[in-house]
Amino acid sequence: GEFKFLLEQLIQKNNEIGNTIFNLEISSTIDWNTYSSLIKINIYRILQELLQNVNKYAEAKNCFIKISNLNNNLIVEIRDDGKGFDLKNLSSGIGINNIKERAKTINAELIIESNNLEGTRFHITINI
Repeated sequence: GEFKFLLEQLIQKNNEIGNTIFNLEISSTIDWNTYSSLIKINIYRILQELLQNVNKYAEAKNCFIKISNLNNNLIVEIRDDGKGFDLKNLSSGIGINNIKERAKTINAELIIESNNLEGTRFHITINI
């Protein structure tokens, strides 16, 4: 329960600093004790970076974070209803590069979808 509590605290903190409402849904079937510290630290840091980006740039009303498990995969999905961005300019951001590196560190597949004025979606699949 410690890691779940840390994630809940992260969401609460982000709800207090900006105009975006962050919603967290964590599947009750996840046993965080089966995941290494390396995986948990990188998930936390990725979420930290993504939520900071939402607060800074997205102009979103809502951001949804869903963490679930399916077929030996841990799935982390973050989506917002903000202004989105041009994926061609993605490589220029330090934060995005940090997210990509952290995903690579834990052998996660990272999918980023964004359209101007349609929000952004990050889908992270970690094979366990």
